[in-house]
Amino acid sequence: MIWTPDADRILSEHWRRGDSVAQIIEGLNAAGYHRITVNMVVGRRWRLSKRTGLQREKPVQREKVQRTKRVLAAPVVRRVREFVTHDKGVNYSALTEAGCKALLDKRGSDGLMMCCGKLRCDDADGVLTAYCDDHHKVYNNPSKVAKWLKPLNRMIR
Repeated sequence: MIWTPDADRILSEHWRRGDSVAQIIEGLNAAGYHRITVNMVVGRRWRLSKRTGLQREKPVQREKVQRTKRVLAAPVVRRVREFVTHDKGVNYSALTEAGCKALLDKRGSDGLMMCCGKLRCDDADGVLTAYCDDHHKVYNNPSKVAKWLKPLNRMIR
């Protein structure tokens, strides 16, 4: 479509009234301009605003509503006492909700990976983590843990 002065006038009138792009397209279709896309209208509006300073009427300012902050309750997790060592582990399928989800280098009788299974710990913010205290340190502070892992790696080699 070639933009005529009449089409520019229609676009400008609708834009100054605050109509949406879809409403501007309807107005242009009613005036006999067909096959107009959203991108055509937006591009023409942009070029007209640069050339002629086309602007919308200033919207009516609404009063600011002060919102109250919602306090969310912390999820309640039932803690189960478990006495599981790192050496033994728990089958992944038998892992409880309160058990550490760190995977060990073992497989159970069912062929699934073994998990630590110890009681999960809270992090610094008081949120229950997915790991026991030992694994939480390993996964979340690798630079600090690396210092005490180096002697272990030397012993293994």
